[in-house]
Amino acid sequence: MAAKIITFILIALLNGTGGFLLMFFLLLGLNGFSERDVQWSFYLYVAGIVFITLATGAAGVFLTKYLIETKNWNAILSVFSSSTAFVLIAIVLDFIVLFAAIFLADAVRNSHLK
Repeated sequence: MAAKIITFILIALLNGTGGFLLMFFLLLGLNGFSERDVQWSFYLYVAGIVFITLATGAAGVFLTKYLIETKNWNAILSVFSSSTAFVLIAIVLDFIVLFAAIFLADAVRNSHLK
């Protein structure tokens, strides 16, 4: 039970920190846009990061449970493996959300120009 809790907390902390750090790249990517244009992109980015963090944390718990009960792995090894796997998956998904937020701001700007 403790391994599953540690897995979720570890994944949530690393993904939350990574998402917060990527927000600075979002700010750089949105440089030059007006506040009205970027409002929805920030909403999309924050919602995406929260969803990715919770989803990968839950998936990491299930993978840890699977590795311990089915494959008879050591708890430390299963926590490390599932945490590493889902943090890497979350990094890729975070970059996708980052670019989606930038494209959304561009689409909003173009819709205001028409």
